[in-house]
Amino acid sequence: MRTVWLNKRRGAALRQTENIEDHPNEMSVDGIGAADAKLTLAEVRAAFDRLPEEQRQALFLVCVEGYTYHETSELLGVPVSTLVGRLVRGRATLMAARPDAEPDNVALFRPKAD
Repeated sequence: MRTVWLNKRRGAALRQTENIEDHPNEMSVDGIGAADAKLTLAEVRAAFDRLPEEQRQALFLVCVEGYTYHETSELLGVPVSTLVGRLVRGRATLMAARPDAEPDNVALFRPKAD
């Protein structure tokens, strides 16, 4: 029981979130930086919204809300391996959507070292 209680406490601590728009001064120092940061945030949001629902849910729960892979797989009702696949594909899609992305640097899996 103590382990369950500790896991819940740790999980709750990880999931404490704040709205990024409540901290405009932390995004940049100058006006140009602020404009770039807002533009980048808008681009990320747009790319995130274009993801398939399964990938969006997985990325949101793990990367934004801070749930563990196991907790997220239980919430979504899928095996952990399926969740990991969704995360990999979602992250690769977001990386490929970057304007400065180089096709050779965006891959689902790392190439095997020779």
